[in-house]
Amino acid sequence: MGLKFLYTIFVGLLIASFVGFGIEAFYPTPSQPEYPTACEGKMSMTPDGTSVPVSGSESEECNQLIKEYNAAGDRYQEENNIHNRNVSLISLVVSVIILAASLALAHKLNILADGLVLGGTLTLFYGIIRGLMTDQAGYRFAVVSVGLLATLVIGYLKFVRGKEDSAN
Repeated sequence: MGLKFLYTIFVGLLIASFVGFGIEAFYPTPSQPEYPTACEGKMSMTPDGTSVPVSGSESEECNQLIKEYNAAGDRYQEENNIHNRNVSLISLVVSVIILAASLALAHKLNILADGLVLGGTLTLFYGIIRGLMTDQAGYRFAVVSVGLLATLVIGYLKFVRGKEDSAN
């Protein structure tokens, strides 16, 4: 294993980390609602998995807190789906830009271009994973389609056409 190979891996990992952490820094994940701790020990689970108050004067208060918690959980789920979709879209766009930059640098700085290809591919994979975390089947299909198309185009341009150009 040569130093150039390790450098390529390192550059690729840093690029993907840079994009992922950059997105989180400027577009943070919504925070989950906290379970009402005032109701702990005062609720029991039914066989179907719902929480019900045990009994007593605090049962109505706990019932209300649980309803509010469930409503907040539903809002969080919706916000998180939108967030995952947006992060996926941002990651896909950035990965395509990185992959295009790698092709532009392929003839001048081959080692850097290889690191960009790896970083762009890892960023693309990150975007696909975040896209799979949404609840929209059509969007998930579109994300995987974009990933497949980008991978095939970059693979062809980098490895097939690049060898044809070298042979001539």
